[in-house]
Amino acid sequence: MIMCVCHFSLCFPCASYRVGRKPILMATSLCQFLFGLAVAFTGNYYLFVAMRFLLAMVSLSLATSCV
Repeated sequence: MIMCVCHFSLCFPCASYRVGRKPILMATSLCQFLFGLAVAFTGNYYLFVAMRFLLAMVSLSLATSCV
């Protein structure tokens, strides 16, 4: 699970060079907000784990794409 998160966090800086930092920053911020809301209101454990995985992936990608 950690390897997949790290893999995606390495892809976002490459995308920020192609698209631009501002669109990637806005997209990851929006995804972080939406996945955070989804984590708060899930009733199923497996969906909660999946949303936490996606939230961790986007949060790490947000940190690496802003550098």
